Amino acid sequence: ARTYWVNQEAESTDIPQDLIEECKSKLPAKGKWGVLIPLTENEKGSWEGAALNEEGKSVIVHYTEFSGLDVK
Repeated sequence: ARTYWVNQEAESTDIPQDLIEECKSKLPAKGKWGVLIPLTENEKGSWEGAALNEEGKSVIVHYTEFSGLDVK
């Protein structure tokens, strides 16, 4: 299952929790069926964010238009 790679949100110190909750309130089912992963653009032009996997360990999510989504 995909929850092996990304199962839950990681706490963000860069983004206020009230802003995250506001974004989730606009998602279908208020985000109940997905994991909101705020992404920020890095110096290489790709996007990355953090989440927790099924074991509760931190993972980094990368996205580029060329390669798509990658979880490490």
